Amino acid sequence: MSSVLYSAGLGVKEQPNKAWLLALMAAQKDDRLALLHLGHMHHQVVHGLPTDPDLAYAYYANIAKQTTLDRHNHTPEQTYVEAVYLNNDEVLSLQTNTHHHIFQWLKLQARRGAAEAEQAVARMLYWGQQGVTPDIQTAARHYERGAVQLEDPVSMGMELKRTFQKL
Repeated sequence: MSSVLYSAGLGVKEQPNKAWLLALMAAQKDDRLALLHLGHMHHQVVHGLPTDPDLAYAYYANIAKQTTLDRHNHTPEQTYVEAVYLNNDEVLSLQTNTHHHIFQWLKLQARRGAAEAEQAVARMLYWGQQGVTPDIQTAARHYERGAVQLEDPVSMGMELKRTFQKL
């Protein structure tokens, strides 16, 4: 963050060299903001740095790789961000919790064998979507139920889906 402040001169004297060095130090620890800042600096002509598309791509690719890994290595600290407009009653009505009638209806449909409902419940619990508190263990049980009892290829995962379709 300090790199961006020194680069833009926000509250401090603009010091491009210091900004670049601070960004390099943070990038060594795979800090995404620093990687993004360095990618931008090498993509555009910023502070006299030469344009280097290959280096800019390397910085951007590092961020993309980290983000992809984060999607597959879910932790409780991660938050699923949804756009909710307070003036849109239809979208607001979809915000729920585990005791809300929409969530309970989806669970009922899942118990009755609706694979799509089982997926929706699992997804809401896994990512904490639509106002539901994240619960990875319960989400895993719903995905497992979809895979084992409902023989749902989506709940099984992409690799198992291909295997299931060949049988």
